[in-house]
Amino acid sequence: MKEDRQQLQWVTREASRCLFCYEAPCKEACPSRVDVPQFIRMLRWGDIKGAKRVIKRDNCLGGICAYVCPSEELCEKHCTFRKLGDPIPIARLQKFACDNAEYSGYEVLTDKVNKKIAIVGAGPAGLSCAHELRLLGYQLEMFEQEKFLGGTVTREIPNFKVPNEVIDRDFRELCTEEIMIHHGVSVSREFIENVLSAQFDAVFLGMGLAQARRAQVAGENLRGQYDAETFLKMVKEGQIGKLLGVCVTVGGGNTAMDCARTALRLGAIRSIVSYRRSRREMPADEAEFIKAMKEGVEFLWQTEPSTLNGSGELQAITLARTEPSGECGQDRRSFSAVSGTDFIYPANAVIWSLGKDRNSMLNDVAVACQGTVDKETLRIGSSKFFAGGDCISSRQTVVEAVAQGKRAARSMHAYLSAR
Repeated sequence: MKEDRQQLQWVTREASRCLFCYEAPCKEACPSRVDVPQFIRMLRWGDIKGAKRVIKRDNCLGGICAYVCPSEELCEKHCTFRKLGDPIPIARLQKFACDNAEYSGYEVLTDKVNKKIAIVGAGPAGLSCAHELRLLGYQLEMFEQEKFLGGTVTREIPNFKVPNEVIDRDFRELCTEEIMIHHGVSVSREFIENVLSAQFDAVFLGMGLAQARRAQVAGENLRGQYDAETFLKMVKEGQIGKLLGVCVTVGGGNTAMDCARTALRLGAIRSIVSYRRSRREMPADEAEFIKAMKEGVEFLWQTEPSTLNGSGELQAITLARTEPSGECGQDRRSFSAVSGTDFIYPANAVIWSLGKDRNSMLNDVAVACQGTVDKETLRIGSSKFFAGGDCISSRQTVVEAVAQGKRAARSMHAYLSAR
């Protein structure tokens, strides 16, 4: 009780610092446009349930986002109070509100709309789109390849970042009543033509990315290596409970940080990240990089794998030094291996975190519809198909996917209302 009282006092004190800006830059910096001043004002006066209601109105996965949002690059970066001192800890206040109140405040339109909509993919974008459309009274069917909802949130984000109970609670609080969910469905061209195009008035495509990339190096068949998605999924499902020896993660994004930190928690004596560019080009968020450093993750900058060594089981990795070789856009330099700089590093596990390929299914739909995805409406050409999430722009955050799902739902509603 004493800890609860101290936490509530901290929340009240931090909320009292908020300037409650009229045209709040923190709200504008949030992809899902959560009304930050309003929910903080409610926390200021002890209305925790009201604060959560505001958050959930604007972001149906607000509990999850409170844990994983790069708030230091979004809302908190644009907090007006930064001119006077430390910014308001918006993410922590949102986490407090979502963790300490239940939510069931949505209202579904009583008059059902006689239009059927298909949602392909039950990741953050698909769930957000379905939630918004269900509130408007549409009849929905959802098609998901996995046996669970959530996409990368459920499959890949480690429990030490987002506890399972937070994910379960956000899903439970979604407006998914009367939505028919089909699990184990792989979307093919025939499925698009014979089912989606023929049986639905509008379709949202949120099927995420395709296969994970791997470096083409000698020894790629040795046991002891994983792609990042498979590794994190196996850990969450309990299929990997321990790692022995040295683990090398190849890559430099947030997922690479998750893998390297997870390896330490599984017992690896050393967890090393090999990245072919410099720290300057590393795409991982600063906060994620700092957390990894503090936990003991080591970094080998400007290195890339050339060979995996071992006999059946992985025993070492051969790395080559790299050097800048030109510009490649997005303020990042291109790097290439330097001949004669190879060195061998002991490794009992290698995790490839090199990103994923775009889903070719979206290109097939775009070609068939003779159009591209409109950046504002997310509609593909002049067709009944809309798209959002990782399948149209990779390396998205959860909140960006949620925002696109919302935007697509509103565009679909406008499209169907005009017919």
